[in-house]
Amino acid sequence: MLVRTADGVDIAYAIQGDGGGNRDTVVLVNGLGDPMEAWDQQVPALTDAGYRVVTLNNRGVSPSSAPPGPYSIEQMADDVHEVVQAVRPGQPFHLVGVSLGGAVAQRYALDHPAELASLTLLSTFAEPGAHFRSVIRLWREAIGQLGLAFVMRDAVTRCLTPEFYLEHPDEVRSIEEDLELVDMSVAAFIAQLDAIEATDLTAELASIDVPTRLVIARDDQLIHSSLGHVVAETIPGASVVSVPGGHLSFVERAEEVDAAILASLRS
Repeated sequence: MLVRTADGVDIAYAIQGDGGGNRDTVVLVNGLGDPMEAWDQQVPALTDAGYRVVTLNNRGVSPSSAPPGPYSIEQMADDVHEVVQAVRPGQPFHLVGVSLGGAVAQRYALDHPAELASLTLLSTFAEPGAHFRSVIRLWREAIGQLGLAFVMRDAVTRCLTPEFYLEHPDEVRSIEEDLELVDMSVAAFIAQLDAIEATDLTAELASIDVPTRLVIARDDQLIHSSLGHVVAETIPGASVVSVPGGHLSFVERAEEVDAAILASLRS
């Protein structure tokens, strides 16, 4: 399904599960370059628990439109809002975001707090920090010479732990192949990088008035756990759950992350 935004961008989304009431819709927001299928290990856990689940492709990831960049967190939060209005207007829902999607979710909570029943943020940041900015600069340099597939493979090495490589080699290869096949142009990938680089929500976080939980991966080598703790310490009343795994902990340790998400929704 597609919804068209006010600035003429088509955003692709899907709905799974029925839910049982106003507060039983969960919207999942992806990270950099990810399609909605990145949540394939979370969606069944949520629908089995009785939730109606909405996934979407951020602008830049086909079949959503890929308008010229740069993109911004504000634009991407507006895209999510358009999807929400299409699927459940005027009713509170749970918002879950990972990485870049976590920053988008924070912006949404600042702009539309009354719409949210809860906010769950995985492996994310209010501003990307010096290390992640350095990685972004390296990816910008590499993508022009080596292409998007190379950058995606490099991202996998930063997002999965060595232990996962050792214990699940077939799954690692599958993840690498899936990411290399993501239908996204170099220009759109760079436009999402622009959104990350320009983000700094730190000064606004104390204004978030939504029940919030941070799910922080202990071995995250892309977005250091300290960035998540800054978010948790700044949002009033936010709680923290520490889980094993790297940046893609929701893939590596899906059961633990699913349990943390469900606990956040139920609290």
